[in-house]
Amino acid sequence: MQKFNSTGTHGNTLPRDAELQLRLAESAGAGDGKENGGGKHFLSQPEEESSFCTKRRMLVCLDVICLLVDVKQLARTRGPTNSILRLKRKLPNRQPTSDITTLALNSRARLQEAASIPFFACELKAVTPYKRGFFCGDTSITYPFVPSEAIPDSLLIAGGIAITGLTIALGECYRVRFRGVYSRAFVRNCYVSCLYKELGSFLFGCCVGQSLTNMAKLSVGRLRPNFLSVCNITYASINCTPGSYVSQDYCNQPNGKMVEEARKSFFSGHASFAMYTMLYLAFYLQARLSWRGARLLRPLVQFLLVMIAVYTGLSRISDYRHHPTDVLTGFIQGGLTAYWVPCARPDLSPTSMSLESPLSSQQTVC
Repeated sequence: MQKFNSTGTHGNTLPRDAELQLRLAESAGAGDGKENGGGKHFLSQPEEESSFCTKRRMLVCLDVICLLVDVKQLARTRGPTNSILRLKRKLPNRQPTSDITTLALNSRARLQEAASIPFFACELKAVTPYKRGFFCGDTSITYPFVPSEAIPDSLLIAGGIAITGLTIALGECYRVRFRGVYSRAFVRNCYVSCLYKELGSFLFGCCVGQSLTNMAKLSVGRLRPNFLSVCNITYASINCTPGSYVSQDYCNQPNGKMVEEARKSFFSGHASFAMYTMLYLAFYLQARLSWRGARLLRPLVQFLLVMIAVYTGLSRISDYRHHPTDVLTGFIQGGLTAYWVPCARPDLSPTSMSLESPLSSQQTVC
């Protein structure tokens, strides 16, 4: 009997570890199956905690990515000398700047191609201008059509690009020959690298300015001052009520190209292109022309360049091709583009005239 009791007592007594495990299981079950006052079970919200942890991890990952991007941008904006020295220590037998310069040149070429897409799309007649109507009796579109132009398109493009491009080419060749400019590009010919850098920036601005001009012309569709003369109509011939808005197309001009051009008044492409090319050249001379023997030569040349641009824009008003507001807007757009293109490059800014800036006449890095 005593043996039985001892056996039974031993059978009912569990080891200490098993008892602890049982209590933990019961407490977990009680935690999962708690009851409220109404006798309904509710969970201890483990799913919300896990989702919160997941969101927190995502935010941490985003912070790390932003930090890496900031570090990368900081490394790009730092001076090139330290980065080149670090690359030379890692790769002593290779040209450290070749891959970086190749990537920069390729990206610059891609930017020029992308900036010229709207320009060529408009010039190839892929997009037609917006057909805007007019108010009957509006005298601003009743001027005669003058076949000849004071400054035709061919003269504008050839003169603007030739004058600015030739001056930049001569200036860069002078710097390479007499200033001892060296190149960090993979092209070791300093003449080629310097010309590509400066002329590439100038042509990029040309593409940007003309693309903006053509987009405005096609989207606004403002009528030129000689619109009625181009369409061969008068207010009496269409029998409209003075002050009423005429949306119907009454043009009797068989040449559709002339009618489309008569709907591209805003804003003046001649004014914007002339102001951009001449003002860009004025900024270039401000940085490069440092001859102290003629203190008034540089401002005199800059004044003449700006006057050429102003005359080009005013000639569009006398030719009855644009309204005064079109020319004024073209001047503003061309001037802003000429100022923005150098500022878009951290190493080339009209307001940066330190020795480390390539705009400085004493800079020897191309």
